[in-house]
Amino acid sequence: MRERVIGIFLEVIGAAVGGFLGYIVFLWLVRQGFYGLMIPGGLLGFGCGLVARERSFVRGILCAVAALLLELYAEWKAFPFVADESFTFMVTHFHEKAQIKILMLVGGVILAFWLGKDAGVGRGGPRSKPTQPTSDADSPE
Repeated sequence: MRERVIGIFLEVIGAAVGGFLGYIVFLWLVRQGFYGLMIPGGLLGFGCGLVARERSFVRGILCAVAALLLELYAEWKAFPFVADESFTFMVTHFHEKAQIKILMLVGGVILAFWLGKDAGVGRGGPRSKPTQPTSDADSPE
């Protein structure tokens, strides 16, 4: 039980650090004249999956939801609507944004799910216990 609580804590920390870094990178890109709304969600899922110890579909869903909220927030901070700058207005009228913005939002959510559900992202899959070496008596000569 204690290991599971520690694992969940590490996953939340990994997601928070990844999401924060993604948000900072997104704002930096905007100031450079570029647009990368997929980055906050993708890094959120990457950070969570990187420290995860086992695969979890539920964790992927939670990362996707968190990425959706983070990306909406990032878009709102960088490009609020002129008519009403409130976050509520942004959420309820996001479908009026350019199609590329909607596609990048969806792409970031999918990335967060995909990277967040897997354990040990970038390490060839879930972490496994090392295999026991075979003894010389078991090997054929």
